[in-house]
Amino acid sequence: MKKTYFLLFLFFAIPFAAGADTGSSLFVTWKANNLFPSNFQGKALPSPGTSIDVSVEMAKNGIIADPAKTLFTWAVDGRNVVEGIGKNRFTFSAEKNADNAHFVRVTAETGSESVNSSINVPVVTPFSVIETPFPFNSIPKNARVSIRAVPYFFNVSSLQDLLFGWQMNDFKANTKQDNVLSFDVGDPNRNTAKEVDITSYTQNSLKDYEIMITRKTLTISP
Repeated sequence: MKKTYFLLFLFFAIPFAAGADTGSSLFVTWKANNLFPSNFQGKALPSPGTSIDVSVEMAKNGIIADPAKTLFTWAVDGRNVVEGIGKNRFTFSAEKNADNAHFVRVTAETGSESVNSSINVPVVTPFSVIETPFPFNSIPKNARVSIRAVPYFFNVSSLQDLLFGWQMNDFKANTKQDNVLSFDVGDPNRNTAKEVDITSYTQNSLKDYEIMITRKTLTISP
């Protein structure tokens, strides 16, 4: 399941001091600029094409050093991309395919001191989750039910940049590109279906080829 990304890819910078007597360390952080739920508490991960903000702080003897007096050199996958005094942050795009990672390295130089650190930034496939208000994928009979598709890590800035489609069993549901599907549930004791197979389609309107399909089977309570 794609949810394993929440646990497997929490990457943090590991400082490497130039010498034990310098007392200096680098702390690198990064942020993916893509779409994820506002209540998501994990690390947002970039999908292919996502812009990624990277920044670094240098601490010396417990005090944050002034970046304006430090020469920073940034490299992505072994290629220098940014260099300059005070350049403690930069942005790059995820160019690798999903299930790969970009290797980011930064070197900070102040006078005769040089410290470096590196991180891995994973690239993942965007996906959607079908959320229901009922536990165990069970829905009540003779009720009006609403479910929704929740997208993660699509390379867009808002929900309006995505197109949604739904299918119930073998019938396409007309939802006007809404990520919410509402429908009436029958009574399985009166010869109606005991299960409902739901298929959700989530497509990036800015990239026609980026479309994800999610399926879930809901059981109607007797």
